[in-house]
Amino acid sequence: MSRSSSIRRPDVIRNDRFPLLEVSELSVCLRSCNLTAPEEDLYRPTPIFVQNLFIQILDTFLSLPSSVLKSRQRRLLEEEEETPGEFEDSLDIVTLQMVLYKFFVDCGVDDFLIMDLIKPEPIRLKRLLSAVVNFARFREEHLYDNEQIIHDNNVKFEKHSEMSAENTRLKENISRLINDNDKIKSNLDELNKHNERVESELRSLKKIQESLTAEHMNYKTEKSRLIQALEDHNYLLLESKKDLEKMKNYIIESPEIISKIISDMQESLKDDQHTLNELELRSRKLAITIESVGIIQQDLKNCVKLVDELQVESNKENMNNNKLNQQKEFYEDRSLKLNELERKIQLLLRQIKNMEDKIERTSEQKEARRGEYEKKMKQLSDTYANALAEQAVTDKELQKKKMYIQSVQKNMQDIEIAFKKEYDETTLELQRLNTHVKIYLNQLEEKLQL
Repeated sequence: MSRSSSIRRPDVIRNDRFPLLEVSELSVCLRSCNLTAPEEDLYRPTPIFVQNLFIQILDTFLSLPSSVLKSRQRRLLEEEEETPGEFEDSLDIVTLQMVLYKFFVDCGVDDFLIMDLIKPEPIRLKRLLSAVVNFARFREEHLYDNEQIIHDNNVKFEKHSEMSAENTRLKENISRLINDNDKIKSNLDELNKHNERVESELRSLKKIQESLTAEHMNYKTEKSRLIQALEDHNYLLLESKKDLEKMKNYIIESPEIISKIISDMQESLKDDQHTLNELELRSRKLAITIESVGIIQQDLKNCVKLVDELQVESNKENMNNNKLNQQKEFYEDRSLKLNELERKIQLLLRQIKNMEDKIERTSEQKEARRGEYEKKMKQLSDTYANALAEQAVTDKELQKKKMYIQSVQKNMQDIEIAFKKEYDETTLELQRLNTHVKIYLNQLEEKLQL
């Protein structure tokens, strides 16, 4: 026994859940499934034929074409960082065996080996293909049992469409709320910045107001003092004028003294006049400052009013923030529900897609089989008609042959009777001849003894 045969499971009769079909029936059933399986290849299977046949089976019953298997191999090679040409041939066989093993387990065969692809044997191939045909018949018989599932999938798809529309509407509302939130945040930031600037200006204006108030008080005090000093100077001027009138009589007598007094008084007058001009200038400046302070006070009132309005806006903003937080919580809750719904929808979509693919493949196979059945029925009808015509001709010939056979049988019976009669007569003659020979021999012995 070779080593390869020792790896294989022994081909003994097993208690399988499916009947073991003959090669001719397997070939017909596989052709009805659009699978190429000539009888001569089933009697003498080759590795290339078996591998191609199993690839067709995977494509027909599992919708796994060779391109999908190739893509799996490429992913495996990329994960192992191997060159495609190094293990490609071996990987083709291994990948095909792994997928076929799972398929045959579902079909009721749990001992599918890689040797069934490398060195196929007719007996094991017959058993494996019998399992495939049994699976195909089972699937065809239970195809219409899935109508309720299809109906449920349609209902679920309608619900999915409604939920998708609701999902879109919620996304639009969420986007609108997010935009409103961004606008509110932007406006709130601007109001906060403006409020900070106004508060800073208000504090600086309060300081200016306090300094201006202090200067105004100083100005009033200085003004009162200067007015008092001016009154004093005016009083002194009047007194000096009176003294001058009194001293006019003495001008001639001592003009130098008078001139000195006049010049002193003029100097004093100039000084007082200069001081008065400065006081008037300061007075005008203070009047302007007082007017500015009034304007500033009005601005401060407007600022306070604006601060109050900002406080009201801030309160509204806090309320909006609370509402926004509630909307965020609602949005997060709906997002979680939406994610869950989307997950369920994706699952349903995949199930619907698989079911639609199965239905489409089943419909195509049904139409193909119907065409084949109609073609076969037409061929069988033509064959039956031809067979009837041939049978009519054959019946006449059979009748003639039957009559001829009957006559031949009668002749044979007559010949047999005649042969038997002749045989009996010949036997009787032989017995008589034997008796005569024995008598003659006895007589001859007696004579010789004498």
